[in-house]
Amino acid sequence: MIIAEQHRRGVIFSAPVLKEQVVQDRHNAGQHAGSVQTVALMDAIGKTAAHSITASHSTPSDDTSAMDGFAVCSGSTLGASPEHPVTLRVVGIVAAGDQTEPEQDLACLVEERTKDGIKVRMICVEIMTGAKFPERKFPELDAVIKVEDVVVVRKGPEPGQTYIDIRAPVRAGQNRRYAGSDIVAGDVIVSAGERIGSKHVMALASVGFGWIEVAKEQDAVPSHLDFHALKETWKIGVLSTGSELVDLNSAPESADLEIVGGKLPDSNGPYICSALREMDSSYEVDHLGTVEDTEVALENSIREATQKRCVDVLITTGGVSMGKFDLVRPVVEKRLGGRVIFHGVKVRPGLPVFFAWLEMDSFNGATERPQYTAFFGLPGNPLAAAMALRFFVVPYLATLHGTAVPISPSHCTAFFGPGRSMSSGLANGEQCCDNQGRSRKKPEHLRAFWLAKLCRHGDGQDQVDCVEILEDQSSYKAGNLIRADCWVEIAEGVNAVVEGNRVTVHPFVAMAFS
Repeated sequence: MIIAEQHRRGVIFSAPVLKEQVVQDRHNAGQHAGSVQTVALMDAIGKTAAHSITASHSTPSDDTSAMDGFAVCSGSTLGASPEHPVTLRVVGIVAAGDQTEPEQDLACLVEERTKDGIKVRMICVEIMTGAKFPERKFPELDAVIKVEDVVVVRKGPEPGQTYIDIRAPVRAGQNRRYAGSDIVAGDVIVSAGERIGSKHVMALASVGFGWIEVAKEQDAVPSHLDFHALKETWKIGVLSTGSELVDLNSAPESADLEIVGGKLPDSNGPYICSALREMDSSYEVDHLGTVEDTEVALENSIREATQKRCVDVLITTGGVSMGKFDLVRPVVEKRLGGRVIFHGVKVRPGLPVFFAWLEMDSFNGATERPQYTAFFGLPGNPLAAAMALRFFVVPYLATLHGTAVPISPSHCTAFFGPGRSMSSGLANGEQCCDNQGRSRKKPEHLRAFWLAKLCRHGDGQDQVDCVEILEDQSSYKAGNLIRADCWVEIAEGVNAVVEGNRVTVHPFVAMAFS
């Protein structure tokens, strides 16, 4: 990339032998664990868990929406078709983090209709990804239809003056995340003595751990051996968008934090920072916290990152889809004059990933500042963010790094594991079947990335290297990451993978550094 080359300031010098010695010294220091110490979660990468860490509560804590769209009663959509659409009145809106539900006054005025002998109110509530279902006031709303799948037939400025058409039936539970469907209270996230990696950080953050106990290293690596001094430093800022998010960095030092009232702990920010540091310690990664879903707040946070902190690369999570509170593109493009390179890629998860250049002014006469800041807008669902980091951000960072060597993918035999449920954990458009052997279907026009685990399958000398594709690929489930160690890539043009097929396997760690 031309701009990537403009970013490059040149490697001062390389010292692979010294780097190897630093790594070995750090490993040896970890072999002589002393007393226990409490460290911030993002500082725990590479350290050893002092004891098993379990979840004290289940996630999600409430039933929430998996999509930006409209919460509907599935029964009211029976018989819907393009020729005979079902019209529903929008009686309110619920955003992620909202602690109150829309009022019922307007809903009481809505006509009831009889569907298969059951009376239903012809209403819906606009709902954002991650927002709680308004179960207390609207218990009949049991599913969500995506915003792109409806037609607004009349729109008014006041609540209750907007109507939508639905042109296909919505099944009960569609696009609904059920409470406790990710991590269950009592689940072991990290076992005693286990080395903590970025995949643990995401799961730990999702259940509110801002601090954890690790085995204290007896001897620290001398500062003169710190490899940071041997390489150029790239400044990377990470910012999580969402009014519902709580920044664990600002939480008190405690075992864990159960967050209530519609709020959620930010797990994407800690994960991304940890994954980048895990990959290459020369990156100067700054977690910039969380920002609420307003254009002014987001613009100010981006300006702070690019103009005052002078980051080379800025990574945000959330706010890149099609909902009312997805503000990343409008702010970057219209308020900051960014040049959008792409928004939306035919991949799953991670379809709404966003990339732009932000042109920066020079500050204090600094001539070494890059002309541009590379801006990556990643989706807010945890596994979509992880996938976009691995396959979009990391390859870009490799172009800036003179010593990066991509780790080539391998090819293994696909395996689905014993006792696999053929109906759960499927994303939209995915399907499992076992007509001609177990398989998993996917939309043919999309490139799919599935979490998987390398293993050996078979008996005795007949064992072969396989990759077990995880049953559940729900992109909101942070707990899935700790059960995997690689990604399986299925190209567009393929509509299913059958057990026994050869598939492309990518390791979590994308680059080696010489």
